[in-house]
Amino acid sequence: MKLQLFSFTCAECGSVFTAFDTPEDGYGDFLVRSHVAASEARLLALIDPVYAEVRSLIAANPRTAPKKAGLQAHALQQIYGEVACDPDRQGHAFGLDVQPICPQCASQRMASWEPVAPVQTLDKDVPPITYRRWMGLSLSQKQQAVDEALRHHGWSSSSGVMLP
Repeated sequence: MKLQLFSFTCAECGSVFTAFDTPEDGYGDFLVRSHVAASEARLLALIDPVYAEVRSLIAANPRTAPKKAGLQAHALQQIYGEVACDPDRQGHAFGLDVQPICPQCASQRMASWEPVAPVQTLDKDVPPITYRRWMGLSLSQKQQAVDEALRHHGWSSSSGVMLP
């Protein structure tokens, strides 16, 4: 997987550090990280059937069905990892929006990030994301898991979304 070097600024301590992440031109090819441990896995979103299935379940869910595509994409980014992906070896959920760990304070909340200039890349062998648990669920269990995750993230069928 081709990765690009970025400069991150930690929102907690203000530390500036560099880490590799999905390149700016890497459309549909994502580096997903786990919460806490920042384990890495690869998602080829354009051809991944589970990613498409979760997207479809979000589009059909009463909490998000009436929402515009951009808000449904936001919901997908919020819940995909915790709902469909197997956890990392330590049991932590993966997420599309999980940032690297700050080397100073261990936070994964970043104030900003930008590519390092000149562009620096790295070819890294990143394992694909797995879905063993998800594949064992029935359709109704998948629908329920998506609905519970949407509710947990503040999506309401009557009032839209509560953004942080």
